[in-house]
Amino acid sequence: MKAGKARRMNALLVGMFAVVIIMPVLRMTLTPELGGKTFESFLFGFSILRPDSLVLGCLVAMIFRLDPAKNSAALQRFLPIGGNIALVMFAMTLCLGGFTPFAPFVSLFYNLTVIAMALWILDLVRRPQAKFASLLALPICRWFGKRSYGIYIWHLLIYFVILSFFENVFVGRPKMALLVTFPIAFAVTIGVSVLSWNYVETPALKYKERFARISK
Repeated sequence: MKAGKARRMNALLVGMFAVVIIMPVLRMTLTPELGGKTFESFLFGFSILRPDSLVLGCLVAMIFRLDPAKNSAALQRFLPIGGNIALVMFAMTLCLGGFTPFAPFVSLFYNLTVIAMALWILDLVRRPQAKFASLLALPICRWFGKRSYGIYIWHLLIYFVILSFFENVFVGRPKMALLVTFPIAFAVTIGVSVLSWNYVETPALKYKERFARISK
């Protein structure tokens, strides 16, 4: 690798590390006013979108494609252990999120889980013969997997718009509004994610492949 390109790569890696560290710190330390329009509220709202998760995924992919990591026997031994620990942490966050030490977004445990999940995903990629990886290779799982980014991007917006509508329909009956909202929001989210995959993400991936061929 040429010196100039190496310097740019190092600067990029440092910047990505910074994002992965700074965003969890913001989530844990900011105290925004609920529904407020302050800069702190905006910053907190941006941080809970978890852009650091996307950056972390890119960072892990870049680092572990390097030869020292790719051929590391120690890494091969550690990843299954780290991946299983991450999966247990995820289950704890999912089941115990109502308790302060495991609270979504703002707790240390939650933010460590977000980082640790990169190990689990990397383990799945490097051990496709593992049972969980085989399960995720099923056609239905692959179908949802391709559209998962669209689901992730759109689900909250769709949910709150539909919930707001039904809160006006079922005034004073919040449980009924939630009960009606969930299946409708689920169906609409899947529909929008399919459109996103067909008309946004798939063309973007084709453009990326064409650009990659040209740049070689």
